Amino acid sequence: MGNDTFADPSKRVLHEASVLTHIVRSEDQPTGTAFICVSDDAENAITVAPGANLALQAEHLPNLQGISHLLMQLEIPLATVAAYAGAARQQGVCVVLNAAPVQELPAELLESLDVLVVNEGELATLSRHSGTIAECLERIAVATVVVTLGHRGSCTA
Repeated sequence: MGNDTFADPSKRVLHEASVLTHIVRSEDQPTGTAFICVSDDAENAITVAPGANLALQAEHLPNLQGISHLLMQLEIPLATVAAYAGAARQQGVCVVLNAAPVQELPAELLESLDVLVVNEGELATLSRHSGTIAECLERIAVATVVVTLGHRGSCTA
């Protein structure tokens, strides 16, 4: 998090939701934010301003003892995501990645995931296939993939 007006409310919301946090502060970057616009038919467009999220490095990973799940997204550096996923996997922590904003993921990272969460467009990008959801899922080597479908709900495989 940065040292700005977004940091304390974000921290408070996570605490109130009983999310265990380990906060790394960036003195020279603002707290990362995302703006979500939703159309009348429940489709969304997200604009991300990563800010301090880009400063998160592998050495910032806290002790994972007693942690059951590690939830990440791609608003932090990919190298950090991969390092955290590998370390968590080695310690028996369930690794969940929401692959947004989407980018190509190395096979080693995919192998470290227990759950991958994507929307239809992200699924097509990661699978490098534009066929059906089922065809795309066949090309993703992760134990559990959750595909969000906007107003149509979600599916999993």
